[in-house]
Amino acid sequence: MKKKLKINHDKHSYAVFGMGDFGRTVAIELAKSGADVMAIDHSEERISDVTDYVTDARIMDVTDIRAYEKIALSNMDGVVIALTGNMDAAIIAILQASEAGVPEIIVKSASDVQTEIYKRLGANKIITPEISEGVRLARTLSSTDIFDFVALRDEICMLELQVPEEWAGKTLAELQLRTRYQLNVISILGAESANLVIDSALRLNAGDHVLVVTDRKTAEAL
Repeated sequence: MKKKLKINHDKHSYAVFGMGDFGRTVAIELAKSGADVMAIDHSEERISDVTDYVTDARIMDVTDIRAYEKIALSNMDGVVIALTGNMDAAIIAILQASEAGVPEIIVKSASDVQTEIYKRLGANKIITPEISEGVRLARTLSSTDIFDFVALRDEICMLELQVPEEWAGKTLAELQLRTRYQLNVISILGAESANLVIDSALRLNAGDHVLVVTDRKTAEAL
């Protein structure tokens, strides 16, 4: 089951703790992107599912502090800790990663209480996928003009908007969306094509969608 980890210093290296749906997806996608990935879980079955995708796959009791001596977390650029069902294991993994000097510690949280604890222990970033997806769905459903909503950071959002009737036929220069509405257009999605190179002379058409980045307050106002 276990493959020997060969660190390529030209690549980023990550350890992913917990091979549930979230952790498994993160590990496989990181590996596909070219990173060296060590997948860790106590379940032999879960580790078997990812062995063919990652650089190293290890069966390990994350609560066993002595086991960390064998995985060289100090070599990692980051760790992803997806152990929401075992808070003790998550805490130990955070502490061990912090002690090893891992520069980026990303933790999946299932509640506000877990989030606060993990932050105090040294996690750099907290992921709450269920909460984020709930917010995304609610924002999308609550507006007939917003087709998608993604929170990029706490105060920054990306929205996919249908071009309102009053925008149709006008250029970006004429609309001045950044100045008037604090909307930064990053793409215009037409019926048959998408414009990724944004020019102020581009004209919006009825039925087009625009991808914009803005702050959360502006998004809520929309």
